[in-house]
This record gives sequence, C-alpha cells and structure tokens, in this order.
Amino acid sequence: MSASSTVAANTGNAMVDHFIRTLDALVDLEMALAAFPHRANLHHRLAAVYEKLGDREQMARHQTRAKALSTTSQKDPHPRHGVD
Repeated sequence: MSASSTVAANTGNAMVDHFIRTLDALVDLEMALAAFPHRANLHHRLAAVYEKLGDREQMARHQTRAKALSTTSQKDPHPRHGVD
C-alpha cells in the first residue's frame, strides 16, 4: 500500500469513527431525553448532534425546544436537580 493510500485509509477510518461516535451520542442523548424531557441542555446538545449529521429539521426543533425550556426554567419556582 502506498503512503497516499495509507493516509486516505486512515482519513476514511477517522471519518467513520467520528460518525459512529456522533451516532452513539445521538442514541445516548435521545435515551436521556426520554427520561428527562424538560432538560434544555439535552435539547441543546441534540441540536448540535443533528447539525453534525446534517438534519436541519431536527436541529431546529431541538434548538426551539431548548430555548423555550431555558426561558421557562428561569421562571420555574421548583428548579430540577442536576445540571442544565
């Protein structure tokens, strides 16, 4: 295998690895969201993942929800435990 082929293979592997990590993050965040649907930070992170995946519709949906929850949580007299 030539040097350029090796570089191309390694670059391809890195891209695949990054894509797999992004999908793993998506699964983890969707599971967390099922348990904690009112956490703005989860929607914000999901928006970032969907942006990386090129899904602008889901990105916008989660950005909108994160913003709405952030505004609501500032008025919430009973803040939820955990990090938002």
